[in-house]
Amino acid sequence: MTLSRYLVYKIKSAALNRHALFWGILFCGFWVVLDLLVFGSNIPPISQAWIYYVGAVYATMLTISLASLGISFYFIFLYGLAGLRYVSKFGKYDVKRLLLEDVIASIVSTLFYGTLMLIMCIIVAYVSKGVLIFPANLGVLYLSIVLLGLQVYLLGLALSLLVAKLNLARHARFISFLILMLAFLLFIPGNVEKLPQYFYALPLMGAGAIAYWGFTGQVPPVGAWWYFYRSGLTIPKVDLWICTWSSIMWIVLFYLICLALINRTNPVPVEEIVR
Repeated sequence: MTLSRYLVYKIKSAALNRHALFWGILFCGFWVVLDLLVFGSNIPPISQAWIYYVGAVYATMLTISLASLGISFYFIFLYGLAGLRYVSKFGKYDVKRLLLEDVIASIVSTLFYGTLMLIMCIIVAYVSKGVLIFPANLGVLYLSIVLLGLQVYLLGLALSLLVAKLNLARHARFISFLILMLAFLLFIPGNVEKLPQYFYALPLMGAGAIAYWGFTGQVPPVGAWWYFYRSGLTIPKVDLWICTWSSIMWIVLFYLICLALINRTNPVPVEEIVR
């Protein structure tokens, strides 16, 4: 009973947080509409080019949407750290169990957001061109959502613990935007023709490329996601092994950082965060 109550609380407080819904769904949905109805109006329908374009839009907006959700995870944990320390000290919960249940709740939340963004891209693409475009590989697509979700969750958790550990409560809001700033780096492959492979070893970038692959069924080029098909460029493909292993590496690294900090961090008073 305790497990289910805690999971329900975490899912509601993260996935249904009004700030996360605004920035993660409404704001990203607004850009999906602009990209597919306005900026993509010159792309011919029923073509591989249109599928590539929608795949690039989905991968980018998915990453930004889940990063917005990651900010929600960040503040939930920062505000609730005192309560979690109390529960783990005097209750039946231990730190590892709390982290495990948090991870489960984060996966459920990110799958919810990822599915909403997918439905939105399909509907807007149909309204724009009258063509139904479905992901080529749903399994790969949802794998990318899980990889992205775990990274943004653990990154948000690690940043919240660092804020508490280093007494940076007055800078908590600015620090939270680091997650979103990192996600916006995925705009670079859309506009830059030549990129090194190690770009996709950065946090979130590899999982974003996997999302593109799952949607289109094609391994993405290292750059020029949005216009390589128009100019006939010959661009090398992304190394998906780098994307996969780097994503797993970041998940493990962020998890170890969280485990190392959570027992050595004092709670931050809410008044300090608000101030």
